[in-house]
Amino acid sequence: PHIAPLPKVRTARGVQALVEEWVDGRTLSEHLVDGKLPLDDAVAVGRPVAEALAAAHEAGLVHGGLTTDRVWLDAVGAVTVRGFELSPLLGISHAPGEGAEEVDIRAFGALLYELAGGGA
Repeated sequence: PHIAPLPKVRTARGVQALVEEWVDGRTLSEHLVDGKLPLDDAVAVGRPVAEALAAAHEAGLVHGGLTTDRVWLDAVGAVTVRGFELSPLLGISHAPGEGAEEVDIRAFGALLYELAGGGA
């Protein structure tokens, strides 16, 4: 739930590209330009992000790079988490002694802090 479909690798004229499904909306970063979200809105965003991470971890996936730029809200407010496929490509790592899932949990805490107006 709330996870963008993994992109397809396409090749055209010898160039490979990742092609993602279009989301008609804006990133959470764009929504936060004017400051924190009201509490009800923050909960409405935070809950589906937590559900997406839990479902991914249950399936053995780790995001590894969760930020407000990777959370999208569409025109009706539905939340989609993108970027699960990018963490291995970007070489995202974690602190010594920290499991991969803990990276997502720490990032989720930072995201909640940002939603509450704590800044990036």
